[in-house]
Amino acid sequence: MLVSLKNSLIVFAAATLISCNNNHHHHSIKGNGNIVTQKRDIEDNFKSIEANSGIEVIVEQADRTRIAVEADENIQNSITTKVRNGVLIISRKNGSYSSHHGQKVFITVPVIEELTANSASSIKTKNTLKGENISLNTSSAAKIEAQLSIDNIKANSSSASKIDIKGMALNLDAEASSASKIEAEDLLVNTITVETSSGSKVSVHPILSLKADASSGSRIEYHNNPKQIEKTSSSGASIEPD
Repeated sequence: MLVSLKNSLIVFAAATLISCNNNHHHHSIKGNGNIVTQKRDIEDNFKSIEANSGIEVIVEQADRTRIAVEADENIQNSITTKVRNGVLIISRKNGSYSSHHGQKVFITVPVIEELTANSASSIKTKNTLKGENISLNTSSAAKIEAQLSIDNIKANSSSASKIDIKGMALNLDAEASSASKIEAEDLLVNTITVETSSGSKVSVHPILSLKADASSGSRIEYHNNPKQIEKTSSSGASIEPD
């Protein structure tokens, strides 16, 4: 009986120690207020950028590739910038971090074909991005603000996230769901296909044609009357001119 009790106490003590260690590793780190900018060397090429973990990303199209991270000195090493399968993934190591300044990543790159923002992160373009094709994706309260002059644009927003696009394009394929928004009334586009669902909203500016499908309390607004319009709405959704 004494041996059993002794073993139980040992197991309890070990479990308590493990719990304490886990809490130690997951404690919150507060920024020390000393803001520094660190250049990151990336050997692999990338044409896509993915932002995570509430990090703010500023993208500029330029001849050379450069990456710089601006953050509190004691948080710098927690921010990761790695290329996987042609995608620059920006994230943070496990743990909780707080800073009055926030964490910013500045990127210049010659060709940009995809921008993805997740988990309350944000991506903003510093200049007008040019090219043939680009995909914009947001989820989980993230945001993308982009100035574009691109032939073909795909935009997908979900889970209370937002995409704001300005500029010009030949074709736009937009999809929004789960209370998300795509604001593209200042994007002049020849041909637009848009689909909304679950309380989401999309506003567009079609010139030649608009194909719109809205369902489940969602809304599509168009800020010009194109030559051709095809509209399908159901379950309390609406498709209306603004």
